[in-house]
Amino acid sequence: MLTITQRAAEAIAQSTANDKELNNLPLRISARKGALGKISYNMGFDELTNGDMLYESNGVKVLLDMKSQALVNGMTVDFTTSLKGTQPEFVFINPNAVNGGSCSCGDQEKSDGCESCEE
Repeated sequence: MLTITQRAAEAIAQSTANDKELNNLPLRISARKGALGKISYNMGFDELTNGDMLYESNGVKVLLDMKSQALVNGMTVDFTTSLKGTQPEFVFINPNAVNGGSCSCGDQEKSDGCESCEE
């Protein structure tokens, strides 16, 4: 379904290490199709709701709502510190996205020209 890389799992664990409330919540990843079929993403910690799919990847519990499940099938979430001029960030690599693009800002509409994501 969706893969969280080891680097992304470590970054997620580090971000919740000092917050017991967040540490107990799964990570919700939501995806929405925008203009021209391009996909944008949101991530945050949340509780399980009706219709959610809950599973685990590299020790990270992940929630997906019904609308997002098909959009992220086969996607990889990675974490990088190597993009020039940017802060460390999550990168969404999604074969379902237009042009198979990935954009670390989470906005597939910028994947073929996002200044913050160009290497």
